[in-house]
Amino acid sequence: MPFGAATPFGIRGYWPMASPDQLTLVYGGDNPATMTDLYVATRTSTADAFGNATRLDALSTPDLETAPYIVGSTLYFTRQPVGLAKIVVASWPGAEPIREVDELMNTGECCAVLSRDQRAMYFARGADIYYAQRSRVDDRFLPPLRVEELATAQADNPTDLSADQCRLYFESDRTGTFDLYVAEREP
Repeated sequence: MPFGAATPFGIRGYWPMASPDQLTLVYGGDNPATMTDLYVATRTSTADAFGNATRLDALSTPDLETAPYIVGSTLYFTRQPVGLAKIVVASWPGAEPIREVDELMNTGECCAVLSRDQRAMYFARGADIYYAQRSRVDDRFLPPLRVEELATAQADNPTDLSADQCRLYFESDRTGTFDLYVAEREP
């Protein structure tokens, strides 16, 4: 079925990520004074509107924090200090402890999306989408591989992964402006 008409959500910001139960929304702030931080808004049922947002103070630094991704009891996000972006992970909803995913740090990584079991990760490195995997959630990720079939000369950033890992949603400026795409594969 097609989607209905788009309506304003009532929250201004970037990179929205809803929790699996759709009761929590984490996103990047909406103006130069706040866009460096992640915010969270909640609601008691999916029929309700989200309430006022609060800043995730436990994650706040002078650096840019963006591109949140919640999977299970874990929050992945991008932290971008002056220089290279990096993928950071924290428990959710407690937001502590915080750890950099240092085994993937190379030339600036961002925009992590993970499989539901957290053993597969897609992320952006430079202008391309990469894939890394691990045997168990407590293990380090193996060296990543570029997803060659999606590579272009333009910027591509993953935004979500279906539960069966057969649909990767991403943004790309391959046509000159950022648009949303989906790439599908057989199970």
